[in-house]
Amino acid sequence: MAAALLSGLCACKTQKETVSSVNLQSIDGSWNIISVNGGKIIGDEPAHLTFNTTEKRMYGNNGCNVINGAIVTDAANPTSIQFEQVISTMKACMPNSTDGEVMQAINETKSFKVTASDATGITKIALCNDKKKEMLVLSRKEINTLNGNWTVKKLNGEEVTVALVPTMTLDITNGKLSGNAGCNRINGTIKTDASNDKAISFDQVTTTMMLCPGANVEAAFKQALSKVAQYKTADTTTVELLDEAGNALITLIKE
Repeated sequence: MAAALLSGLCACKTQKETVSSVNLQSIDGSWNIISVNGGKIIGDEPAHLTFNTTEKRMYGNNGCNVINGAIVTDAANPTSIQFEQVISTMKACMPNSTDGEVMQAINETKSFKVTASDATGITKIALCNDKKKEMLVLSRKEINTLNGNWTVKKLNGEEVTVALVPTMTLDITNGKLSGNAGCNRINGTIKTDASNDKAISFDQVTTTMMLCPGANVEAAFKQALSKVAQYKTADTTTVELLDEAGNALITLIKE
């Protein structure tokens, strides 16, 4: 019992072996809330938080209502974080929604802990109360890096060499796809999954019907687009759109 208690008390100490340098600025950005008090998030909408430590602001969604508040820090403790003046919209929530638990956890937060990282930086953190208990577990929303304009470099592993190269504009925030299939304009919706930040697919994709003379890859591009199920980032300027089995369908370069 003593060992278990010690383990619990140490649960939210920063794991220095995970990352070489941890400070409050390292958690800036958007995060999916993947659990509260060790349990599944239940709600009408994806639960998420965004931290702006420069402006000392926090905002997001508790799984039902939009929330925002102020970040309070401690210069002597780089992993100390608290939230004050937290307010929420008042929409009625679905039965068994965990929005109340999320709000309580946010209000009780005293520190954060890094629980996972990779070459891109911190990928998962936990928000802890004054007893070092993990209240909320957050996973970084890397998918937001897909926002912007992209040019198709490869289709099904082959370089695109035709003059009419497809382009894509991804608006992850609003779930919208636009661009050009090489000749005809395209529009559609983007589907993501808050529980799996690597999941992405495209739905209701429509194109104009212009006749396109000369060589083009429109048919292959649209077919590949319909099979996309996930993505992989090589760096901030290169993204691969993959099928369910992990096969590369479309390689994109940031414009």
